[in-house]
Amino acid sequence: MVTREDFVESLNALAKEGAIKILADLHTSATGDDKALIEQALIAGIEICGTRGQIDAVVNMLGREGLSDSVRAVAEKALIAGIGVCGTRGWVDPVVALFEEGLSEAVMEKAEKALIVGIEVCGSKGRVDAVADVLERKGLSDGVLIAGIEVCGSEGRVYAVADVLERKGLNEDVRAVAEKALIVGIGVCGREGRVDAVTNLLPREGLSDDVLLAGIKVCESKGRLSAVAALLERKGLSEDVRAVAEKALIASIEVCEREGRVYAVASLFERKGLNDGIMEKAEKALIAGIGVCGREGRVDSVASLFERKELSDAVLIAGIGVCGREGRVDAVANLLRREGLSDGVLIAGIGVCVSKGRVNAVASLFERKELSDAVLIAGIGVCEREGQLSAVAALLERKGLNEAVRAVAERVLASFPDIKFVVDGYSDKNPNPLARDGVTVAASPGFQRGPTPAGTVRVLKASGS
Repeated sequence: MVTREDFVESLNALAKEGAIKILADLHTSATGDDKALIEQALIAGIEICGTRGQIDAVVNMLGREGLSDSVRAVAEKALIAGIGVCGTRGWVDPVVALFEEGLSEAVMEKAEKALIVGIEVCGSKGRVDAVADVLERKGLSDGVLIAGIEVCGSEGRVYAVADVLERKGLNEDVRAVAEKALIVGIGVCGREGRVDAVTNLLPREGLSDDVLLAGIKVCESKGRLSAVAALLERKGLSEDVRAVAEKALIASIEVCEREGRVYAVASLFERKGLNDGIMEKAEKALIAGIGVCGREGRVDSVASLFERKELSDAVLIAGIGVCGREGRVDAVANLLRREGLSDGVLIAGIGVCVSKGRVNAVASLFERKELSDAVLIAGIGVCEREGQLSAVAALLERKGLNEAVRAVAERVLASFPDIKFVVDGYSDKNPNPLARDGVTVAASPGFQRGPTPAGTVRVLKASGS
């Protein structure tokens, strides 16, 4: 059997635990003396919740029906006390939630002051995420906004500050503080290496010139030329910002050149509106950066450039040279398959492929009809120097070959000093590359020639064999 003393003891235990919802539920269903005892315990529990900063539980009491005025009065005092506790401990979430509750003016005045204190506490303890979350709330006072903005700026939380700046109807004093904080935050990001935050910020519309200039400075120091180049494409950019951005872009290009960041520089050639001086600088830097990659063994970075269609001949030729020296002849061979390459690029690529034994790449190239005589003759010359005759022999089978090109090719085959060895190696299973229809070898010591069934001339064997 439960005695009255046991009942009172249980109520006091619930009060000490802050279980005021349970007590309130009991109070609703109780009558007579029990109701009075429960109310006393409920008041004690509400006061305890206030001292602990459990303000969400206290707020629920204020909105609950059936409670006496004395209970409500205690709850409001406990709420004000609890708000102060939350502020000093930096518990900003429960305080900021009060702004949606429609509470009394006295409570909200206390909540605003506590929220400002709490924001400062969070800033001092590095709990900046909580402050950024506060700034996302609508309906905050200017004082709360300024406190949050300053903390976020000092910690480099530039997105949170920029989001506030984008709000319509923002107080001018708050706007001024936010712009200063954003500039501070950009500097923090630059010093701490969080440059992506800055580069992602710059495309936002409505940023002031001072903010843009701060962002440009960070991008320049870290060689983030893509962000600066994108800014230069923006319409309506002020002349002051444009002038600084162009200088910063050149400086960023130089950083990338020294570090061999070739893909970053190459990306500039996709952009429109950059002046000729910048593009000339970019081309020189790209060529120099290719050299850096070659010396540092980062040839894959160079090979990846061949996938881009907008690069100049000088850049491609520099890349071909590095790939040839560093063993990425496959990249060069793939490049030669591209249509529309200039004679200079083709000749450079042929030289690398032949010197590294990739004769098939040259033979495939010779099959293309659009190649100029200059390229064909240059290719023949490279094959001659490297002792690779099969590609030349394959070329001579082409119908409609220019006579000047044919003459050069035949001269090369006829003058090759060790052709006897090659011809003598002929068999059905291992056909000699020179034993091709359409190949005419001019009179040369050690050779004889004869008609084929088709009426053309084939190199048959070396004389005296």
